[in-house]
Amino acid sequence: MDVVAQLHRHGWEIDMPFVAAEDDFDEAPDTRPPNALQLPSSVRAPPLLERLRRSHLSSLIRLPRFLRGYFSLILDRSTIGKFNQNLFTMEATLKKVSTPDAVLLFFGCATPGVYALVLTMYPAAVLVSLSELAFELKLARAWSLMRLICGWRLRQPIHPLLYRAATPEKLRCVVFASSAWRDDAIRYGLNRSSAHTIYFGVPMSAMTERPVSHGRLLWVGRMNPAKGLHHFVKAMPAIRSALPKAALKAIARHEDEAYEAAILEDVARLQLGDALQIVSSVARADLQRAYAEHDMLLCISPFSEPVPLVMMEAFTAGLPVIISRPHAPSPLVMDGETCLCFDPDDPRTLVEAVVRLHGDAELRAHLAANARKLVEGQFSLDRMGAQYDALLRSAAADRANAL
Repeated sequence: MDVVAQLHRHGWEIDMPFVAAEDDFDEAPDTRPPNALQLPSSVRAPPLLERLRRSHLSSLIRLPRFLRGYFSLILDRSTIGKFNQNLFTMEATLKKVSTPDAVLLFFGCATPGVYALVLTMYPAAVLVSLSELAFELKLARAWSLMRLICGWRLRQPIHPLLYRAATPEKLRCVVFASSAWRDDAIRYGLNRSSAHTIYFGVPMSAMTERPVSHGRLLWVGRMNPAKGLHHFVKAMPAIRSALPKAALKAIARHEDEAYEAAILEDVARLQLGDALQIVSSVARADLQRAYAEHDMLLCISPFSEPVPLVMMEAFTAGLPVIISRPHAPSPLVMDGETCLCFDPDDPRTLVEAVVRLHGDAELRAHLAANARKLVEGQFSLDRMGAQYDALLRSAAADRANAL
């Protein structure tokens, strides 16, 4: 929505033809809007996987990501059905849309085949991807197997583009939210001239002065293993040993029930009842209040180049950040300059970073000032909007010249 607002400011008229389907639609199909799409958050993990992940075997099984996905789909016919219906819904809806000057697709891997569908209908479309497109290009051949699985499980007509990967020659303009994601896609076949990087932009907020640290730690994210709350929960006894008054507040969006249950078991086992508070997702205003009321943000990114929005929002609020060490050069995560870094595989480094930041007011002020200045200069909403505007105008001009 931030991109939409920025494009409005640059004079674009925006048509958003799709809406997200809520879970209630499953129980009352007659109330489903004709252009409703099923998003991943409404797709539940198969019961067998839930039981497996709760068992001791889960720590012994390390299947590659694509095999985990195949296993899930083989067990869960409803997920395949939602993917399939999404493509039919998108195709029917797009056929009713007036011919646009430019098409901007933010969709990700919620429905495999969506890139190919949009490019079939709008060859000059500008696609926006996180890590999904690189994954799609990497597994393009394996998707043939997925189509066979879908046909076997659904036993009904499947959309011709379901699990059809977009081919590199048709990907004329793709935007990535980090250079690492762009480079991954290029590594798997995307033409370098077609790849662009536009980082997220965040609104500037009031900066809170924090001359004294009270050991108030904050974590914000979705309840899934990739977001890494378990690392911080397991480190809390050591943190409390060094800082007896330290307390962690986790603002967690419900997503993975098995993972959430494991977190609660750890909290009980480690007797962290007075040191850890878990609350569900909060309104934007309440989140800004949380940034102002805490002394540091703890963050883990599963990606080689971290670009979490919550980290960038903390930067603007003057909240010092401790984040997992990146595996690729990052314009945002600079250890000792914009944040402190730790190694998730070595809990001692996390404890050391928390203790160091807690006890050094000059360091906290240094990190906060540098991080805020960085966002103001390079990662503002205005800068992001201007970059999208320029790219879309170029795409619109190329389309007009081709007619």
